[in-house]
Amino acid sequence: LADRYAAKRLEADLPCKPSGDDDRACARAFVERFAARAFRRPPAQDDLDPLMALYDDARKERGLRPALAQVVRAVLLSPRFQYRWERADAPAVVANGLVAFDAYELASRLSYFLWQSMPDEALFAAAARGDLRDTAQLAAHAARLLQDPERGPRGIKAFFEAWLPLHDLGRKPASDPRQAVEERLLGSLLAFVDDLVRGAGDHRYATMLGADYAFVDGT
Repeated sequence: LADRYAAKRLEADLPCKPSGDDDRACARAFVERFAARAFRRPPAQDDLDPLMALYDDARKERGLRPALAQVVRAVLLSPRFQYRWERADAPAVVANGLVAFDAYELASRLSYFLWQSMPDEALFAAAARGDLRDTAQLAAHAARLLQDPERGPRGIKAFFEAWLPLHDLGRKPASDPRQAVEERLLGSLLAFVDDLVRGAGDHRYATMLGADYAFVDGT
């Protein structure tokens, strides 16, 4: 992944133009920005110091871009990228017996729940401003994420597949006569819940259990 990124994206993602041998400031700006995306929160000084030390060592023998590629590799191997941490490094804030999430944890929880992916720039910006601590703002971003035409349905599909026993549906061999019907049944169900959650449906749990309509095709 690091090699592919370095070959295709690193140059375009540099936030500044390197100036000869004195390019450490540009490198640091890149590392801060890349680590913030990878760790899904602004990196702490304790995160940046070893990354910049790695850059400095690599830069002695290589050019700017190969040295930064080494840092990218280290970031992608970091537990802060590999795992979606539930708690920040700061001491936990407990209220009514519950641990409160900070703004960046809320952003990740919301995005991975509804999109199965990391927050976008708008959600990161909202976390930076502290907007997600406001219930109305949190609800507005949840609605925005759900209405995304590509990632919204993907999150709904993942939720209902995890909740209901759907994993084996539509996965029979192509020679099995039930396979085509099961594929259509699964598509029918997913179309129904997508309409219920994101579309013109009434968004009610009771409707999901007892609706008098369905989505069907010719099969």
